[in-house]
Amino acid sequence: MKNTVALLVSALLVANIAPSLFGQGASEKYGELLPQNLLRLVHAPEVHEELKFSAAQVASLESFFEQSDGLWFRSRILPAEKQRSIMASLEANLRTWLSRNASEQQRMRLQEIEYRSLGIRMLLRPDLAKKIGLDEVQQSQFAELAKNSNQAMADFQKASAAGEVSEEVKQAVVNATQAEQSNGT
Repeated sequence: MKNTVALLVSALLVANIAPSLFGQGASEKYGELLPQNLLRLVHAPEVHEELKFSAAQVASLESFFEQSDGLWFRSRILPAEKQRSIMASLEANLRTWLSRNASEQQRMRLQEIEYRSLGIRMLLRPDLAKKIGLDEVQQSQFAELAKNSNQAMADFQKASAAGEVSEEVKQAVVNATQAEQSNGT
Protein backbone atom coordinates (compact mmCIF):
# COMPACT_ATOMS: atom_id res chain seq x y z
CA MET A 1 0.00 0.00 0.00
CA LYS A 2 2.84 2.35 0.91
CA ASN A 3 4.50 1.69 -2.45
CA THR A 4 1.25 2.28 -4.32
CA VAL A 5 0.74 5.63 -2.61
CA ALA A 6 4.34 6.63 -3.32
CA LEU A 7 3.97 5.63 -6.97
CA LEU A 8 0.70 7.56 -7.27
CA VAL A 9 2.18 10.69 -5.67
CA SER A 10 5.24 10.42 -7.92
CA ALA A 11 3.09 10.09 -11.04
CA LEU A 12 0.86 12.99 -10.05
CA LEU A 13 3.88 15.22 -9.43
CA VAL A 14 5.27 14.30 -12.81
CA ALA A 15 1.84 14.88 -14.38
CA ASN A 16 2.08 18.49 -13.28
CA ILE A 17 5.65 19.13 -14.44
CA ALA A 18 6.11 16.67 -17.30
CA PRO A 19 4.46 18.66 -20.10
CA SER A 20 7.48 20.94 -20.10
CA LEU A 21 9.79 17.94 -19.99
CA PHE A 22 8.15 15.53 -22.39
CA GLY A 23 6.05 17.58 -24.77
CA GLN A 24 7.79 20.37 -26.64
CA GLY A 25 10.32 20.68 -23.84
CA ALA A 26 14.05 20.16 -23.85
CA SER A 27 13.91 16.41 -23.24
CA GLU A 28 12.00 15.31 -26.32
CA LYS A 29 11.03 17.98 -28.78
CA TYR A 30 8.73 15.58 -30.63
CA GLY A 31 7.63 13.58 -27.60
CA GLU A 32 3.93 14.11 -28.27
CA LEU A 33 4.36 12.29 -31.60
CA LEU A 34 6.02 9.22 -30.10
CA PRO A 35 3.90 6.30 -28.97
CA GLN A 36 4.70 5.24 -25.41
CA ASN A 37 5.07 1.49 -25.91
CA LEU A 38 7.54 0.43 -23.25
CA LEU A 39 5.03 -0.78 -20.63
CA ARG A 40 3.03 -2.71 -23.22
CA LEU A 41 6.19 -4.33 -24.53
CA VAL A 42 7.50 -5.38 -21.15
CA HIS A 43 4.15 -6.93 -20.24
CA ALA A 44 4.41 -9.37 -23.16
CA PRO A 45 5.68 -12.87 -22.31
CA GLU A 46 7.24 -12.97 -25.78
CA VAL A 47 9.44 -10.03 -24.82
CA HIS A 48 10.42 -11.75 -21.55
CA GLU A 49 11.44 -14.73 -23.64
CA GLU A 50 13.33 -12.60 -26.18
CA LEU A 51 15.18 -10.85 -23.36
CA LYS A 52 15.87 -14.21 -21.70
CA PHE A 53 14.47 -13.02 -18.38
CA SER A 54 14.98 -15.49 -15.58
CA ALA A 55 12.07 -16.68 -13.44
CA ALA A 56 13.33 -14.36 -10.68
CA GLN A 57 13.36 -11.39 -13.07
CA VAL A 58 9.81 -12.16 -14.23
CA ALA A 59 8.63 -12.47 -10.62
CA SER A 60 10.25 -9.14 -9.76
CA LEU A 61 8.73 -7.56 -12.85
CA GLU A 62 5.30 -8.87 -11.86
CA SER A 63 5.76 -7.17 -8.48
CA PHE A 64 6.61 -3.96 -10.32
CA PHE A 65 3.44 -4.34 -12.40
CA GLU A 66 1.35 -4.77 -9.24
CA GLN A 67 2.53 -1.32 -8.21
CA SER A 68 2.15 0.42 -11.57
CA ASP A 69 -0.64 -1.21 -13.56
CA GLY A 70 -3.53 0.32 -11.63
CA LEU A 71 -2.33 3.84 -12.29
CA TRP A 72 -1.52 2.97 -15.91
CA PHE A 73 -4.97 1.52 -16.56
CA ARG A 74 -6.76 4.39 -14.81
CA SER A 75 -4.77 6.95 -16.80
CA ARG A 76 -6.24 5.69 -20.07
CA ILE A 77 -9.39 7.77 -19.54
CA LEU A 78 -7.52 11.00 -18.85
CA PRO A 79 -6.84 13.74 -21.40
CA ALA A 80 -3.87 12.92 -23.62
CA GLU A 81 -1.54 15.45 -21.96
CA LYS A 82 -2.10 14.02 -18.47
CA GLN A 83 -1.94 10.48 -19.84
CA ARG A 84 1.45 11.17 -21.47
CA SER A 85 2.78 12.64 -18.23
CA ILE A 86 1.72 9.65 -16.18
CA MET A 87 3.10 7.26 -18.79
CA ALA A 88 6.40 9.15 -18.77
CA SER A 89 6.60 8.73 -15.01
CA LEU A 90 5.72 5.03 -15.16
CA GLU A 91 8.23 4.45 -17.97
CA ALA A 92 10.91 6.24 -15.93
CA ASN A 93 10.11 3.95 -13.00
CA LEU A 94 10.31 0.95 -15.32
CA ARG A 95 13.67 2.11 -16.66
CA THR A 96 14.89 2.35 -13.06
CA TRP A 97 13.65 -1.20 -12.45
CA LEU A 98 15.44 -2.34 -15.61
CA SER A 99 18.69 -0.65 -14.57
CA ARG A 100 18.58 -2.57 -11.30
CA ASN A 101 17.25 -5.91 -12.51
CA ALA A 102 18.23 -6.40 -16.15
CA SER A 103 21.64 -6.87 -17.69
CA GLU A 104 23.13 -4.35 -20.09
CA GLN A 105 22.53 -6.84 -22.92
CA GLN A 106 18.85 -7.20 -21.95
CA ARG A 107 18.39 -3.42 -21.78
CA MET A 108 20.05 -2.92 -25.15
CA ARG A 109 17.86 -5.59 -26.76
CA LEU A 110 14.74 -4.06 -25.19
CA GLN A 111 15.73 -0.68 -26.62
CA GLU A 112 16.00 -2.27 -30.07
CA ILE A 113 12.54 -3.79 -29.64
CA GLU A 114 11.16 -0.46 -28.48
CA TYR A 115 12.66 1.33 -31.50
CA ARG A 116 11.08 -1.22 -33.83
CA SER A 117 7.71 -0.77 -32.13
CA LEU A 118 7.83 2.93 -33.01
CA GLY A 119 8.20 2.25 -36.73
CA ILE A 120 9.39 5.25 -38.70
CA ARG A 121 8.67 7.49 -35.70
CA MET A 122 11.76 6.08 -34.03
CA LEU A 123 13.56 8.79 -36.01
CA LEU A 124 11.91 11.40 -33.79
CA ARG A 125 13.74 10.06 -30.74
CA PRO A 126 16.61 12.44 -29.94
CA ASP A 127 18.95 9.63 -28.88
CA LEU A 128 18.47 7.72 -32.12
CA ALA A 129 18.56 10.84 -34.30
CA LYS A 130 21.90 11.72 -32.74
CA LYS A 131 23.24 8.18 -33.22
CA ILE A 132 22.44 8.13 -36.93
CA GLY A 133 23.30 11.76 -37.59
CA LEU A 134 19.90 13.22 -38.45
CA ASP A 135 19.96 16.99 -38.45
CA GLU A 136 17.14 19.21 -37.19
CA VAL A 137 15.75 19.84 -40.67
CA GLN A 138 15.49 16.12 -41.43
CA GLN A 139 13.93 15.39 -38.07
CA SER A 140 11.40 18.21 -38.48
CA GLN A 141 10.40 16.78 -41.87
CA PHE A 142 9.63 13.43 -40.24
CA ALA A 143 7.75 15.25 -37.48
CA GLU A 144 5.61 17.08 -40.03
CA LEU A 145 4.64 13.78 -41.66
CA ALA A 146 3.76 12.33 -38.24
CA LYS A 147 1.64 15.38 -37.40
CA ASN A 148 -0.20 15.03 -40.71
CA SER A 149 -0.93 11.36 -39.94
CA ASN A 150 -2.17 12.22 -36.46
CA GLN A 151 -4.40 14.99 -37.81
CA ALA A 152 -5.86 12.76 -40.52
CA MET A 153 -6.60 10.08 -37.93
CA ALA A 154 -8.17 12.63 -35.56
CA ASP A 155 -10.37 13.88 -38.41
CA PHE A 156 -11.37 10.30 -39.20
CA GLN A 157 -12.24 9.58 -35.56
CA LYS A 158 -14.28 12.78 -35.32
CA ALA A 159 -16.16 11.93 -38.53
CA SER A 160 -16.66 8.36 -37.35
CA ALA A 161 -18.14 9.52 -34.03
CA ALA A 162 -20.56 11.72 -36.00
CA GLY A 163 -21.37 8.84 -38.35
CA GLU A 164 -20.11 10.84 -41.33
CA VAL A 165 -17.01 9.09 -42.66
CA SER A 166 -16.60 10.13 -46.27
CA GLU A 167 -14.31 8.57 -48.84
CA GLU A 168 -12.32 11.79 -48.74
CA VAL A 169 -11.67 11.41 -45.00
CA LYS A 170 -10.71 7.75 -45.45
CA GLN A 171 -8.37 8.61 -48.30
CA ALA A 172 -6.75 11.38 -46.27
CA VAL A 173 -5.81 8.81 -43.59
CA VAL A 174 -4.41 6.44 -46.22
CA ASN A 175 -2.44 9.20 -47.94
CA ALA A 176 -1.00 10.63 -44.72
CA THR A 177 -0.05 7.21 -43.41
CA GLN A 178 1.56 6.19 -46.68
CA ALA A 179 3.48 9.45 -46.87
CA GLU A 180 4.79 8.97 -43.34
CA GLN A 181 5.71 5.31 -43.87
CA SER A 182 7.46 6.02 -47.15
CA ASN A 183 9.43 8.83 -45.51
CA GLY A 184 7.65 11.50 -47.49
CA THR A 185 8.89 10.37 -50.88
